[in-house]
Amino acid sequence: MVNGGMREERGRSKPSFRITGVRPAFRWMSDAPFCIEAFKISSSVIASLMLQRSSNSGKTKGYFLVWLARQLATVFGLGYVPKASGTWGTLAAIPMVYGAQKLGHLEFLILVFFGAVVGVVTADLYCKSSSSGDPREVIIDEVVGYFVAMTWLPFNAFYVIGTFLVFRFFDILKPPPVSFFDLKNRGGMGVMADDLVAGILTNLIFQWIFQSGWTPPWT
Repeated sequence: MVNGGMREERGRSKPSFRITGVRPAFRWMSDAPFCIEAFKISSSVIASLMLQRSSNSGKTKGYFLVWLARQLATVFGLGYVPKASGTWGTLAAIPMVYGAQKLGHLEFLILVFFGAVVGVVTADLYCKSSSSGDPREVIIDEVVGYFVAMTWLPFNAFYVIGTFLVFRFFDILKPPPVSFFDLKNRGGMGVMADDLVAGILTNLIFQWIFQSGWTPPWT
């Protein structure tokens, strides 16, 4: 709803407008460039520190960091399932999202940001330790991508199943613009980028549904 008004400025009347009634779910868009730049800087710094620490701290600690990165990147071994590892990773994210949605909006967004940074770092370490550009067993990207898809959405059957299906559609078929971010052999950022974009697109679709006030008839 747009409210019009008049304000006096240096003796002249000028119209002023302000937008009210808009839910806070879209406010993050105005900060998107800052968030992207902060994400790139923080993830690269953390990855560099971890690699430097592993190279300077002896083989034992180096092996531990690689082991920890493998556990997180594969969601504690779930990524080693023989078929549809990405789908299993997305399914595993559903109960995680349920627990995380008990947090406030800001806390949930911070958790998503932190998960994305951890995803880039651990996927990058895994790729370097396995000499593979985008290993299929790395599924932390699906987990974080689904968190992005469900950001600030109600946790009910319609949104959980709907975002799951649409997110998997974007992640598997990779239509533009997701395909533009399918960066093979680019380390952790290459693994995570397309899933983050798929999650953002999914979230935008369902945020539009949510903001419109439409609800499925069976709810």
